[in-house]
Amino acid sequence: MIRSVGAFGRGFKPPTMYNLRTWILNELESNDKSIEEIKKTWAQTGVTIMSDGWSDIKHKSLINILINNPYGTVFLRSVEASDQVKDAEFIFGLLDSIVEEVGEHLVVQVVTDNESA
Repeated sequence: MIRSVGAFGRGFKPPTMYNLRTWILNELESNDKSIEEIKKTWAQTGVTIMSDGWSDIKHKSLINILINNPYGTVFLRSVEASDQVKDAEFIFGLLDSIVEEVGEHLVVQVVTDNESA
């Protein structure tokens, strides 16, 4: 977390302790509950794994992984891939590990951008 703050730069103003222990904590707990409710529906409908590659303002290559079904979309993680060759083999390996993590029996489809095309 400290590295993330440092990467943001000098202009970063952290939240106050009051904000952290009140509305920010409440928002986090609410988000966690919403995510868990969506995850409970995955077995009913199956899921779509979605990946989207992009570069941030410092030209770091990132791949966002999202899980979607009719009840909502859940952000699973962002993978920093600046040091990787984003070819079909790398993308397959990444998505295969996500399918295993989510559960093969739940995955209906995988949707990607054209990063490795």
